[in-house]
Amino acid sequence: MKRIGWGAVVVIALAMMLGGCSGGGAEGSPEATAYLESKGYQNVQQEGRVVRYVINGRLLSQSPTMEQWGLQNVDPSAYFGQTIAIERYAATGSAIREGKVSVSVFMAGNKPVGGFVTVPGEEGINYSLEGKTLEEVSGKSYEAWKQEWLARYGG
Repeated sequence: MKRIGWGAVVVIALAMMLGGCSGGGAEGSPEATAYLESKGYQNVQQEGRVVRYVINGRLLSQSPTMEQWGLQNVDPSAYFGQTIAIERYAATGSAIREGKVSVSVFMAGNKPVGGFVTVPGEEGINYSLEGKTLEEVSGKSYEAWKQEWLARYGG
């Protein structure tokens, strides 16, 4: 019985050292920084923890993930089954407002595939990296967009 207990402790310790898919460290990538700079952002600084998840239809049918991916000009189904890392940065140069904003970059491996912007004081409202709302990106009302989104990705 003690062998099983020690074995479990070793497995748990190894899992903690290797990290999981739901959390992450505070590391940022040079690829994400370069991507944001290519979009016109300046003073890009790592902010917060990196969040990781495996993308699938169930996840894409839940807020806020579906709205965040709805702001992208890529089809998220192309990344199904892959681990997506969301790296968060503070930056200036946004089309939304003067001053700093919080910018999140979706990374598939070492490749940036999109992102979104959150303005301090406007928690819960996301914009595309170009400063557009979901309605502006989709050309539809939120309810019409949501209905089509859920029909396509699940829900």
